Amino acid sequence: MKLAVIGKEPLDTLQEWVVGKFSAIPNKGKSAPFFEGEAFEAVHKRKLFQVVPVRDTRTIHFYWPLPPLKHLYLNSPARLISHLIGHEGPGSILSLLKKKVWANELSAGLGQRFSGGDMLHVRISLTEQGLNFTDEISEILFQYI
Repeated sequence: MKLAVIGKEPLDTLQEWVVGKFSAIPNKGKSAPFFEGEAFEAVHKRKLFQVVPVRDTRTIHFYWPLPPLKHLYLNSPARLISHLIGHEGPGSILSLLKKKVWANELSAGLGQRFSGGDMLHVRISLTEQGLNFTDEISEILFQYI
């Protein structure tokens, strides 16, 4: 377990508060779990999962497992990919989807990070009309990539 504390108080005061609140937590000497293998089994790859939401929302999510990228933080390849996919200007995925009146928003970035790798996540907020064109939207995204 790790703790980060930010405050306007002097460091001695912050340290006193932290020690007072958290020193009773026992250190069990356990290491963080490490996940070996792939994030998705073969039977779960290239699958479409449709979920009926409990509130009025229209989104489509895409996930790609990636190898660990933490050691490439100076180059940030995931940041570059996220920027390209998430770009909103002329010629972008979103501009095309907006022109077709299929989507309102698109975001891309690293989602979950796990010990065996990272997860690229693309989320597209759809219009009511866009709900009828999810296959076409997926094809546009994959063509762009």
